[in-house]
Amino acid sequence: MHPFADVVVVILAAAGAGCDLRTHRIPNLVTATGMVAGALLGWSALGLEGASRAALGCATGLALLGAPFALGVVGAGDVKFLMAFGALLGPAGTLTAFLWATAGGGLLALVVLGLTSRGRKRVLTSWIQFKNFVYTRDVSVLKPSQGRDTIAVPYGLALAFGGLMAQFGRGMVVG
Repeated sequence: MHPFADVVVVILAAAGAGCDLRTHRIPNLVTATGMVAGALLGWSALGLEGASRAALGCATGLALLGAPFALGVVGAGDVKFLMAFGALLGPAGTLTAFLWATAGGGLLALVVLGLTSRGRKRVLTSWIQFKNFVYTRDVSVLKPSQGRDTIAVPYGLALAFGGLMAQFGRGMVVG
């Protein structure tokens, strides 16, 4: 591992999370810089093996968030953000970051639902629909509301948490 990797992971996490919190986007400049930095650090530390490890980490990030992106659950910036962490962390570290981000993202979603009036209304409506389903066994009561009524969760914040945990909590989950 390159001695500057810790610093680059912290900078990447701060930049990506900060942008996602402010604009609900993670710019290509942030993600591409992270991927290039990971490849260069890997190359300088281990030569071709390090660059290959960075590429495999990127591929792992794409594999882990590709399906959620296709389903519209996460945005393209989130996918590229995990790929950037992948370039710095390698395949096992990317899996660790993803697992931490999934746990952190779930907690973050609960906080967002609890703190926003729309979120609390959505939880109450869902609970009523579920109770009606249990009592009536009629699936039609579970129909989603009309229109696009989404509640944004800044998943980049969870991914940053996951990347930091993978870098500094070495061996806590995978590898």
